[in-house]
Amino acid sequence: MCVPTNRTVRRAGVAILVVALVVPFAITVVPELAGADRAYVVRSGSMAPTIEAGDVVLFSGAPPSEIRAGDVISYRTERTTADGRAGVVTHRVVGVEDGGDGGSFRTKGDANDRTDPGRVPASAVIGRVTFAIPLVGSVIAFAASDAGFVALVVVPLGLLVASEVVGLVRAFRADREEPRK
Repeated sequence: MCVPTNRTVRRAGVAILVVALVVPFAITVVPELAGADRAYVVRSGSMAPTIEAGDVVLFSGAPPSEIRAGDVISYRTERTTADGRAGVVTHRVVGVEDGGDGGSFRTKGDANDRTDPGRVPASAVIGRVTFAIPLVGSVIAFAASDAGFVALVVVPLGLLVASEVVGLVRAFRADREEPRK
């Protein structure tokens, strides 16, 4: 019988950790890996505790006729975000109204006391949420900030350059101290 060594167990643990850290980000960038069409970072707590601010929601297109009360949908809104992007809201369907134009939906955030004003036309629905990945959106938002750029690009690049310079200096000194033949 083969007994794994501490080194093998440690390597397996590191591999599992790397996969656990990389896969959520890969799914966020390429939602098709998880069978979804799109992914969005949730920026408000209106769906807490089901979906928190900083989570990433993955969703797939669904015909309006398949959307039911209780489903969580993402839809376009006329409001824009602070950075000028088109607004997307992710809320729970609390009512479905049929109509000649494909119908509409009444929605409500789980953390909100009241239903959303107005109705969401079927044409505004982007898709039905399939699942959420906790916290990944917070990391993505940080990475997109100035501080995130410094922490995740500038500092590692500076450390890499410093490491190379130290290596070159050591090699140069070792070359000078070697006796010539």
